[in-house]
Amino acid sequence: MQLTVRRAILLYTIVPVVIIFAISAASGVSFLRSRIQSQVNEQMTQVAVGYADGLDYILRRLAGETNRTADTLQAIPDLSEDELYNLLRLHVGDNPVIYGAAIAFKPYGYSKDRKLFAPYVFNSENGLKQIDIGTDSYDYTDGSWEWWSVPGKTLKAIWTEPYFDKGAGNILMTTFSTPFFSKDGEFQGVVTLDIGLDALKDRRFRIKHNQFVLVSKQKKFLYHFKPEWIGRTVDELVEHTTEIAGLDTSGIATQALSHEAGSIHIPIKFDGDTTWLFYAPVESTGWTLSLLMYDSNTFAVVQQNLWRSILFLCLFLLFLSIAVFKLSKRFSGPMEALVEQCRRMERLNFQATEKVSSDILEIKHLATTLDRMRQALFSISSMREDILVAESIRKRIIPASIPQLPHFEIQACSETSADIGGEAYDVVEYRNPAGNAAYRTDTDPADGVALILSDVAGFGLDAAITGAQLRTIFRTAVRLGIDLQTMAQQMNRYLCSDVAGNGLAEVWCGEIDRETYRLRYLSFGQIPTLHFIAANNSFRHRQGYPIQLGSRINAAIPKAETIQLAAGDIVIVASDGVVNALNPEHVPFGPEGIQRVTEKMSGADARDIVIAITEELACFTSSGDTASDLTMLVIKCTG
Repeated sequence: MQLTVRRAILLYTIVPVVIIFAISAASGVSFLRSRIQSQVNEQMTQVAVGYADGLDYILRRLAGETNRTADTLQAIPDLSEDELYNLLRLHVGDNPVIYGAAIAFKPYGYSKDRKLFAPYVFNSENGLKQIDIGTDSYDYTDGSWEWWSVPGKTLKAIWTEPYFDKGAGNILMTTFSTPFFSKDGEFQGVVTLDIGLDALKDRRFRIKHNQFVLVSKQKKFLYHFKPEWIGRTVDELVEHTTEIAGLDTSGIATQALSHEAGSIHIPIKFDGDTTWLFYAPVESTGWTLSLLMYDSNTFAVVQQNLWRSILFLCLFLLFLSIAVFKLSKRFSGPMEALVEQCRRMERLNFQATEKVSSDILEIKHLATTLDRMRQALFSISSMREDILVAESIRKRIIPASIPQLPHFEIQACSETSADIGGEAYDVVEYRNPAGNAAYRTDTDPADGVALILSDVAGFGLDAAITGAQLRTIFRTAVRLGIDLQTMAQQMNRYLCSDVAGNGLAEVWCGEIDRETYRLRYLSFGQIPTLHFIAANNSFRHRQGYPIQLGSRINAAIPKAETIQLAAGDIVIVASDGVVNALNPEHVPFGPEGIQRVTEKMSGADARDIVIAITEELACFTSSGDTASDLTMLVIKCTG
């Protein structure tokens, strides 16, 4: 189906908006959930961190009291049994959170008459009680009691994993145990502080969240909001909870116990709802405190805002549809006018048309750009026509064949660039007058040849016309037997005349006498005359007159210079397109390049020398500067 601009705007705007509306309706709730969850995650994680830090502060204080007791024992090692019990009573009685406290001596560490002695004071229903664990309960040195064995080996304080203290406290507890030493640093025993796990919900810990758990480093529940799980492991919970079968619980547990604060979403329903877990580490113990929150509590506001969002999206869609429908009218008219202009240019009609009017900035820019393109194409088209005419003129002034003299080979080449410059050459025979009589006829043998190489400044049709006029002056002068100096004066007057667009020109003109083997020449501008002398295998570079023709009307024209040619001598005249051609490193080919090829090809004929120089130049300028005309004359004396 063919679409107009208006239909395309409607189709490619309204349809995507409808799709976006459908997607937005489906994703709006998800976006709102995500935003709320992000806020809840941040807030609840901070709550978990606050609870964990508060618990850590209390536990550090309790541990500090135990450490002070150990310091007291080290400072006063000879306390009596009653003094030890009184010290423990003061310790336990001052803080209801503490279930019990003990001082356990190493075997025979308290008395040589008693192997084990561990006074223990704890809270009971009838108040504080005291026992000797070593006598009344169990052998705490048998290696099965973490609170004794680990500090005894590491000589460092620890918080133990949850355990049931049968025979002493007879409750689930965790113990802070720190070693104490004699004055000379020898291990004497440990001082312990017991906290009953059910006491962790005490208001003194300031944990107001109803559903929280406290997990030890070994994944045991120090506290769980369901009391039956206190003292059991996370692995047991996973094993007995059928709802989380197939869930990567190891990854969840690893993340939650990573000693960093964060949150985890558990996508399995507990009590009919999915759950978020917010966790934070208790730094001094290595425990992890976690808060649980159901999704239904978190996202209640989402359901309240759902219908409000849908209504807003419907109104937005309606407003957008009306706006796009009206806006499409303002696009279609100007765009159709621009399309018509493009069609005119496609038919090579570059004439100006009425400018497209629009208040839309992009269309204004497009219309301006299109008009500039039309003007540029018009200029290019006109220039192309000029170039075609210039090339036609240039082809006509280049001789189809080069006349030859006995004992001489004369060859030339001329290649143009894309801009068609004003370079050209010409070679004609001349016949000297018989005394003062009329000129000899064309059937008489030629006395010599006249040559010209011209490089007119500029390019295109003007340069081609000027080059053709210089050729006409050259041929007329040769026909009339005018000498080179006078010929150059006539060319200079023409270039300096009021004829429009003549400009400057670099010109080399010369004549070869058949009888005397002499080459007489004049060179204006930068055209060099390069002479290979076969007799001594040397090379001479002759610079021309530095002023270009057309510089000023009264310019002094020098006399012609003469080169006496002998067998094997070679003369090469080249335009700046040859001499100044650059390689990729911007090094010019120069007279040295011509000399290099000429010396290597000195035994070849003139045609092969021309070919060799052009091939060497093409190789030299590979990917370099070749954007100029190339014109060259080669004269070889064969004997």
